[in-house]
Amino acid sequence: MKNFFLLAIIALIAISCQNDDPINSSPPVVVDPEPESPEEPVSGKFTIWEDDFEDGDVSDWVLLDKDGNNSNWIARKNIQLDLNTGAIVGGDINILGTYNVDLNNGAPLDQIEQNWAIMPAIDLSYYGGKIELNFTAQPSVYDGNHNILIYGSTSSDQATAKLLGTILLTRGTTIDAAYFADYIVDISEFKGSHTVYISFVNENTSFVGYEIDKIWITAEALLENVSKKTHKLN
Repeated sequence: MKNFFLLAIIALIAISCQNDDPINSSPPVVVDPEPESPEEPVSGKFTIWEDDFEDGDVSDWVLLDKDGNNSNWIARKNIQLDLNTGAIVGGDINILGTYNVDLNNGAPLDQIEQNWAIMPAIDLSYYGGKIELNFTAQPSVYDGNHNILIYGSTSSDQATAKLLGTILLTRGTTIDAAYFADYIVDISEFKGSHTVYISFVNENTSFVGYEIDKIWITAEALLENVSKKTHKLN
């Protein structure tokens, strides 16, 4: 019993010392919650729209086969070549691609593609500063460098689209491996527009394939007194 009372006294002394500790008795620090929307800008930019084709759904895009040869932009895996059979097979990356070869046997198609991939309409009326179209793309394996043409319009009529940029997609040093790189086009001239259509078009020459891995649009600022959530599609 004596030992019990001795232990109780020691415990009370320890508790008293803890209560006198200025570190433990200081008030809790209140941390402000992270803002929900828009996302915290990184280097003055934040994403207002994106598509990475992971779900393979491009039903909200307009894909035009203007040459009429039934070969068009398509959501699929990037192409690879089976070295054992020589057949074209799917790779590991979900992309939006267009090809000027027969994917069944790799033979060139008779006519050069004139294919347009038109993004869903984007509302740029909420944003200020520089607005940029960013995309990750490559010429397909066993191809060379090729230009991709970027058009823009405030109308869904493709005939009204104007050329915004001609971007050279580079193949890299290894012709049989994926070589995706990032590219940027300034689309600030459409700032303030409620409806903007951006198009990707192959150049007027023979090629194996164009493959786009991801597309996103960034802005530097929201307009004053505007609060709009970041759009993330697909």
